[in-house]
Formats: sequence, C-alpha cells, structure tokens
Amino acid sequence: MPSSGEVAQRCPIPNTHHRLGEAHRLWHQTADAYGDAEGFRTNLNAAIQALRNVTFVLQSEKRVIPDFDKWYEGWRDRMKADPVLRWLIEARNQVVKRGDLEAKSRARAGIIFGWYEPPQYEFDAPPFLATEEIALALDKFGVPAEARYESVLAVERRWVADDLPDWELLDALAHCYGEMALLVRDAHSRTGWHMFTGEEHAEGMKPLSTDHLKGRLPCMASTAELRTVRVHLTTHDVLTPSSRQLETDTGRAAQRYKLDELRDRLPEDPADVFAMAEFFVEQAKRILARDKYHVTTFLLYGPGRRFEPVAVAPADREEKFLLYRRVADRVRETGANAVIFIAEAWFALEEDVASGTQPVDSPNRTEVLSVVVATQDGRHKAFVTPFTRRFRRIRFGETEEVEGSEHFFLEPIRAVWRERDAKTQASSQPPA
Repeated sequence: MPSSGEVAQRCPIPNTHHRLGEAHRLWHQTADAYGDAEGFRTNLNAAIQALRNVTFVLQSEKRVIPDFDKWYEGWRDRMKADPVLRWLIEARNQVVKRGDLEAKSRARAGIIFGWYEPPQYEFDAPPFLATEEIALALDKFGVPAEARYESVLAVERRWVADDLPDWELLDALAHCYGEMALLVRDAHSRTGWHMFTGEEHAEGMKPLSTDHLKGRLPCMASTAELRTVRVHLTTHDVLTPSSRQLETDTGRAAQRYKLDELRDRLPEDPADVFAMAEFFVEQAKRILARDKYHVTTFLLYGPGRRFEPVAVAPADREEKFLLYRRVADRVRETGANAVIFIAEAWFALEEDVASGTQPVDSPNRTEVLSVVVATQDGRHKAFVTPFTRRFRRIRFGETEEVEGSEHFFLEPIRAVWRERDAKTQASSQPPA
C-alpha cells in the first residue's frame, strides 16, 4: 500500500484508504493477541468497527466517484448476499450498542511424530488461560513411550462467534477485509487512480500471484501457525519456529540459481515443470561443490512463470516438522501449485536402519543430494545424487531417478493442495 504521504497527496478518497489501512493494522494486532483472551477481545472489537466503518467513510467521499449511487448499488447487493459481511454488520452493532460478542475459544491438541496430521483431541479451552498455559497443562495425557521420541505436542486455539460457528474469527475478519479492499480498489478505478497492492510487476521472474486471496493481503492468510503453540514432549520446551524466519529472498535466489538463464525456458503451466528437473539438479550440484553445503530449499512455482524460493534451516528433527508445515502455509498463501525441493540428506538401505531410528543413525549411511519435483495434480519425481567429501572437495556419483518413494515430508503441502482441490470442486457445483 502507498505511504500515508502518497495517499494524502494523490488518493481521491484518502479517508477511506486510511480506514482500510487501519483495519489491516488492527487485524494484525488481533492476530498477535490470539493467545491472550483479554487482548484478543479488545483488538477484535476495534477491528470489527474499523472494517464496518470503511463503507461509511466511502459514502462520505462519494462526490469524487462518478455516478456513485448506481455503482454502489451493485456493491451493496453483493455485500448483502455475503453471510460473513452480514455478520460483520450485526457484530459491529453488538460491539457499539450492546457490549462484547459472544465468542468462545476451543482448543485442538495432537501429537506430531511424523509428517501426517496427528490424531486430534478437541475440548473447550478456559478463556482466561493463555494458549501456552493450555499446552503445558496437556502433558498429563497418556502418551506411548515410542511416540515421545522426536515428537511434539501441538495445541491449536480457535476463536469462534456463536452466530458465525463455521468461521474462525481471524479468518472471518480477513474475508471481510478482502471484500472491503476489492470495493475500495474498484472505487479508485472509478476515479482513474490505480490502487497499489504491493505486487511487483518487473520483467522476468515474477512473484507468485495473489489473485486467489480475493482482496486480502498475503500477510492476512490466516493459518493454523498463527493459532498454535507446540511443546516438546521430552523437554517440555515451548517451540517457537517463528523465531527462525523462512528465507524468501528472490533476488539472492535468482543469483544463486542463475534464474535469468532459465527465465524464458520456464513453462507457463507449472504442471510442465518436470522438464526443468535436470536443470535444478545440475544447479544444486554446482552450489554444493562451490559452497560445500546446500541449504534446504523449496522453490514454489505458480502459473505465468511466477516463482518464490523458500529456504529453511531447522535445528533438529522436531523443528523440521514445524518449519515444513510453515512452508505448506506459504503454499496456501501464495497459491503455488508446484514445488521443487532441494536438500542434502542422509541415505541408508532399509535393512540398515534399525526400528525407531533414522538413516542418520545408521553406520552404513551415505550423503546424497536430493531433488524432488511435485505438482498439485499428484505427480512427482525424485533425483538422488550420492556424493563424498574428500580434502574439501565434493565428488559426485551418478544421479538416479528414484521411483516409488512417497516423500512423506511433502504431506503437509499435499494436504494444502487437497484442501484447495476440494474448495474448487465445491465452488463449481451448482447451488442446491
């Protein structure tokens, strides 16, 4: 979004624009206070009022918008047909005239000791307890000894209003913001002024599209990560992967992977990205030979040659579970429908890996460079290149295409794609 100075100097509806920006800031304050019942309530009330006031302020500036009444009638009908926006109106009236919303907090707990979602246990969470306190209190659940090895207890908190039971409240606010943003963007267009959305349009490699967010900013894609506290079952430490940020520096990745060399070769359709697998294998080998290491990297890819690299550096296996789930959240936020995964890994034959251990624990382990390509339509390919280190030099073996592996670490991403496919299928069905 433009700076406040730019809005004041050029925007034809600056007060409306300011109010939309206020709603955005309050959404983030509400998200930051998610685990604190009192802080969440305070910011929720303010965010509801700011969102509802966008249309009031827009109508006060209608004189600059050509044929406002006729144009706005279409938007009014659209908003009336949206059940979440109808809820917003009633929620604002409740907050302003009658008091706080009737909102309830629920928590869902489960044990993560693999890539698939764990069994879940749902219960009403005491609203006066912080989420972290709820998580620490759950250690009294009976957990099998084998599940405690490299496992994490996850507690996701979810605030829901009595009169909007099918929507998590933060997600409902983000939906309302998206509709208000589309309205304000359209109002700008009516005056001949383009509302800046923050998406780059430079030539060459483009960031992933945000059209699927329907007016929301990418930072407002409400995910379980915002609502979850995780506790290591052995140490009882609270795990905070947010302190280890995902690295998404497209400029550095473009230089590292020489993306300018393949810019014109990248297919428009991400489903055709398998043709580029060999290129990424060779680039990864060059990087490993030069740097003597290769950061674990996910390359997220979308239609129109849109592209985003995401690097992760988990400190241990527990953090790997969490960070890979954050990558899946990023796939949800960006709408990516193909990924290229590149990483160093330990490899051992199945018979050399003792029960309950990992390849890294095997005395017969070898190092490999792994490149996996997967797409939303269910296809995947994997390429493995063994290598050795000798006198600070990397010596590579023959690259082989590996078939039959399920690549369980991709399951969080596959879950996002299944969810997306289900929503697409549901939206294509005729109304009952």
